[in-house]
Amino acid sequence: MPVSCCSFNCTERYNEITKERGVTFHTFPTNQTRRERWIVALRRRSEYGLWQPSSYSRLCSKHFTEDCFDRTGQAVRLKDYAVPSLFEFPPHLQKKQTTVRNTATSQAARDSVASYFIPTTKSVAKKRLNVYEEHSYTVPDVEQLQSKLMAAERERDRLLKELRNAKDREKRIRRTVRDLLEELDSKNLMTAELQTKLDFYAGDC
Repeated sequence: MPVSCCSFNCTERYNEITKERGVTFHTFPTNQTRRERWIVALRRRSEYGLWQPSSYSRLCSKHFTEDCFDRTGQAVRLKDYAVPSLFEFPPHLQKKQTTVRNTATSQAARDSVASYFIPTTKSVAKKRLNVYEEHSYTVPDVEQLQSKLMAAERERDRLLKELRNAKDREKRIRRTVRDLLEELDSKNLMTAELQTKLDFYAGDC
């Protein structure tokens, strides 16, 4: 079955030309949380709701930023936190921009709101400003949240790597202590007290 990208307006297909251009194709994550992020990012819908990828669905590398890739090995891999973010959506899927209505009613409403914030005295102005700040809510931008999430997942990966390295160092130290214990024992230089202390550090390797 030919491999092609499942994103809107993307015509990339796996062949010698795309291979020479460095375009790679990637399967959807098996992790359900990451898989859902990819599906939401694609903005594709079916008659049953959000479009669901099959086991044959692929997304090409053109839809990921460079920091999403791991190019240290022979094959190009996506990092665990990678989420597609580069698309050319059709008009009906693009973010809608808010338009300002210029009817008499709309203008009157804006004037009414504006007049509320015109200070009459310093104390009244300060009081109104406090009320406005307490009740001002903004909806966080999806891309900004996605960026913060990717940064958090990168930090998690870094800490996990440090933890693995620390455990490896601990294992090497325990092996060294165990070898020293065996050497001292073979030379009859081991005392009961020393053996107790070394046993503690040797542990299970």
